[in-house]
Amino acid sequence: MNFLLQNVILWRETYALSSYLFMSTKQDNSATVSWRHDGVQVGDMVMIKTLAISALLAFSTVSGAYAGNNVSVTSQKGFGNMSATGQSGWGNFSGTGQVGKGNQSVSVQEGKGNISGTAQFGKNHKAITLQKGKYNASGTFQFGYGNKSLTHQDGEGNLSITVQD
Repeated sequence: MNFLLQNVILWRETYALSSYLFMSTKQDNSATVSWRHDGVQVGDMVMIKTLAISALLAFSTVSGAYAGNNVSVTSQKGFGNMSATGQSGWGNFSGTGQVGKGNQSVSVQEGKGNISGTAQFGKNHKAITLQKGKYNASGTFQFGYGNKSLTHQDGEGNLSITVQD
């Protein structure tokens, strides 16, 4: 437990920040209401980068020493695709398939028995999944152009399925 506390404190702080950004940018049914002059969503990019850092820190500090039986499968075809997965606990599964260009997928799983599946086709899709607790399942399928999906599950036995065409 000491090793976990010593090595995950930075990830915890980043996760707290990313959770705050997640909640603060989701003000209506859209992902964010902050726009730059060129149409890029400022809140989205900050959130994705923060979550990516959080996921990578979780993966690098926790998975080797603490987690067991976690599985992460990523398949990317095209160019400019990004995928980050952080799993803490045991028995978690994350699968990501991206085809096209500029797709982004971030999965953070904490607890046990969580499942996250993401399939993105086309270009410029964004999928963010945060699962905390146990036995949560999230499935995201995005087809077309520029779809966004945000999933935050906390507790036990939650199910979220999103299909966007």
